[in-house]
Amino acid sequence: MNIQLSAEMITTLLTALGGILTGIFALSKYLQEQAHNREQRQAQLQQDAFRLRWDQARMAKKINDEMYNDPDVDIASRILDADDEKVTIKTADASYDISLDDVIAALQFRKSSRTANDTTLTSAEIAKRTQIRDSFDVLFYYLSMMEHHIANGLIRFDDIQYPTAYYVDILGSRRTLAIAVRDYVVYYRLGKSLMFLNRFDQWYRRSDMDSPHQKAVSIS
Repeated sequence: MNIQLSAEMITTLLTALGGILTGIFALSKYLQEQAHNREQRQAQLQQDAFRLRWDQARMAKKINDEMYNDPDVDIASRILDADDEKVTIKTADASYDISLDDVIAALQFRKSSRTANDTTLTSAEIAKRTQIRDSFDVLFYYLSMMEHHIANGLIRFDDIQYPTAYYVDILGSRRTLAIAVRDYVVYYRLGKSLMFLNRFDQWYRRSDMDSPHQKAVSIS
């Protein structure tokens, strides 16, 4: 009887041990699968991050290329490149000698004062100022688009700041020019372009004026 009970106990123990070993094996397999899944998720996240970073850089390059291949931006950049010298701008309709002083005067021009200005300016001067504003309007449009894309994570500022930083440095190099730019984009509700300019240290360092950031935020 005792031997039979001992055999039953051994059978019970072996059965229990088998169950324990089966459980340990199942747990080990589960943990291995979880570790493998974590590695796969981590690899996928890294791949997704790399793809996003690549897409951001590619988008930034596309915007930069499109911007600096635009005829109006080309005119604006050539004017800024000339610094205090006059540069001759030829269009399909006319030819203009333009300096930064002309840019300041053009950007200070307002719709509300157009009638008064028309009485003191020649048709050639009005046409030149119109050309300047048209060119800088396109430049400010691209700056606004850059800011919009940065804010939405489509591009990164690091990928887009060159060569724009060079032209921002010129825009902020003279206080009168910086104020004219600031007031123009605020007046015509181009606040995102101003927010983009505010990303550059030289805009504040060179412009020496009250922070335009608050005005830009209030109208964006």
